[in-house]
Amino acid sequence: MRLLARVITTTTLTGIAALHAAWATGSAFPFATREELADTVVGSPEFPGANACWTVTALAGTGALLVAVQPRTTLVRLAHRGVAATLLARAIIGGRTSTQLLGLPEPSRAFLDADKKIYRPLCLTLGVGAWVSASPARQ
Repeated sequence: MRLLARVITTTTLTGIAALHAAWATGSAFPFATREELADTVVGSPEFPGANACWTVTALAGTGALLVAVQPRTTLVRLAHRGVAATLLARAIIGGRTSTQLLGLPEPSRAFLDADKKIYRPLCLTLGVGAWVSASPARQ
């Protein structure tokens, strides 16, 4: 179970990092326009820019690397738990509160809908996956 959780969580976080890297370089994938991307992913009419995307790329990539490593030490296990706690916190507080904490304007309906249907469940699933992958092996 831990191995499956580790593989799925690592692969998904790597995909999220790659997607944000693509957005940082100007892609609108999987949306038709950057405006549609901004509305659905950020909740505002304008995309925040390459630096924000590169930051998320680095955070998701780092999370993927941390979860990929089998936790043989307390430090690595704590790193796994930190990734899990961050993802679980995002799932719990939701997109509206997240945007408020980041000082962003009130998010759009498209973002709030995507948050309810995609982002929160994804963060919950990844958070649980990171937590399970950090569990010590049974002797």
